Amino acid sequence: MRGWLCTIMRNRFYTNIKKRRRERTGADECASTNISTPGTQEWHIQGCELTQALQELPLHYREAVVIVLVMGESYIDASRLMDCDIGTIKSRVNRGRNMLKAKLGEAHQPR
Repeated sequence: MRGWLCTIMRNRFYTNIKKRRRERTGADECASTNISTPGTQEWHIQGCELTQALQELPLHYREAVVIVLVMGESYIDASRLMDCDIGTIKSRVNRGRNMLKAKLGEAHQPR
């Protein structure tokens, strides 16, 4: 009986070795090969700061900035929407942009 059990265990051991050579466990699913995604926390914080700074602008500057820069409308369309001259829209957008830059500081300005 003992010889028979030893033979079964030996054969089982050899079979397991052959299986391990054929199988590469975890190679496709290995966590170390996956590329990690960059964090989004900084962008969220900057977005919140931009929203806050935009809310603090005077209404006529905020409307011009949102219509032209956020919504992507042309100066002509913005002047029609706000019922004022195109030069007024251009100056409001420029002043609003400068106010936003001043409120957000140099850390948020693109390089």
